[in-house]
Amino acid sequence: MAMAMAVMRLYVTILVFSLLHLSLSNPEFSALLDFKSDSDQFNSLSSWSDSTHPCSGSWLGVSCSHGRVAHLVLDGLNLTVSSRALARLSRLWLLSLNHNRLSSAINLSSWPNLKHLYLSNNRFVGEFPPGVFNLRRIHYPPPCPLPQ
Repeated sequence: MAMAMAVMRLYVTILVFSLLHLSLSNPEFSALLDFKSDSDQFNSLSSWSDSTHPCSGSWLGVSCSHGRVAHLVLDGLNLTVSSRALARLSRLWLLSLNHNRLSSAINLSSWPNLKHLYLSNNRFVGEFPPGVFNLRRIHYPPPCPLPQ
């Protein structure tokens, strides 16, 4: 009985360390933590922790498909920097950063699968960001009718 318990503890320990290693070696995991470090001055992303995986369901605004980050919805969180770290989210197809304090350009060429992009009510100025015209899969909302 003691031997079986020892083997079980060893198995659980190996499993935990394996999962931790997979999480820490995932480029999306480090990309999101880098983005948090760069842009979250008000700790709005406190649920983003290096002890849980982004696809665990516990990270605010992060949704995954097949173990990869597919949706990032971070509206109204007072985020301040458009970090280059987000470019490492290669499977992203929905990005919503409405109502933040973003002012630096986002290089959109890193997301060939991006279908939905929401960046309204930020502090962007100047020209369109690099890669905006290469977004071939983007869905544009229908034009609003003019008031009469």
